[in-house]
Amino acid sequence: MINNIVRKIVVLAASLAAGAAFFVSYGFAAGSGNPNNHISFINLSVNDGLSQCTVLSCAQDTLGRMWFATQDGLNLYDGYEFRTFRNDAQDSTSVANNIIRKVFVDASGNIWVGTVKGLSWYDARSESFRNFPTDDRAVTGIADTGDGRLMVAAGGDLLFFDKAEMRFEEGNVLQ
Repeated sequence: MINNIVRKIVVLAASLAAGAAFFVSYGFAAGSGNPNNHISFINLSVNDGLSQCTVLSCAQDTLGRMWFATQDGLNLYDGYEFRTFRNDAQDSTSVANNIIRKVFVDASGNIWVGTVKGLSWYDARSESFRNFPTDDRAVTGIADTGDGRLMVAAGGDLLFFDKAEMRFEEGNVLQ
């Protein structure tokens, strides 16, 4: 019972911290509270090339591009046009699944993608993905621990992923 409560608190805290960081960073970047700064916002939709109208998560990479998690693939917006990454059953280097629940940029600028089939890492050099299954548990949250690992919320569990070894750690699961 206590472990279940602790797990829920940790997952909730990680989700709230990520959400707060998103809104705070965009609020300060836009110059909120400063009347001398002009705030500009662009509304993007399927008419502009977004693959699906429901965006479940978004993140900005180190190049300033925006990544959008949708129920029909991962969308990359470079400020001019969209590029959509979808699963291809014949290509093991495509994203793990088309239902993307979370997109996350870690402290090193790596793009991590949470799908209903597992975790995917985007290799920018080859423009391909490396996939790490989570036994069909949907990845709904990703956070950087600051010690070379990711905390990954998947199917009600909190998993730890070693970024140097590129694998989930055995036995380090909070249930």
